[in-house]
Amino acid sequence: MKLKAVKFISFCCTLMCLSCMVVPSAIAVDSSPAGTIVPFYTLIKSSRCSLTIDSNGSARVSEVLTTPS
Repeated sequence: MKLKAVKFISFCCTLMCLSCMVVPSAIAVDSSPAGTIVPFYTLIKSSRCSLTIDSNGSARVSEVLTTPS
């Protein structure tokens, strides 16, 4: 039982160490005020978004994007 606990703790520590080594490939510079959502439209020709709320209060969001050929 003790051996299983040691193996599990070792596995968790290894997993945590590996997840900390992930380096982001790009960092966005946030020049907007705090709490503001800023869209980044890169290579998007057109965008269509819809939000519907049914009588039960459930919300559904859908987005359609088209890109240049």
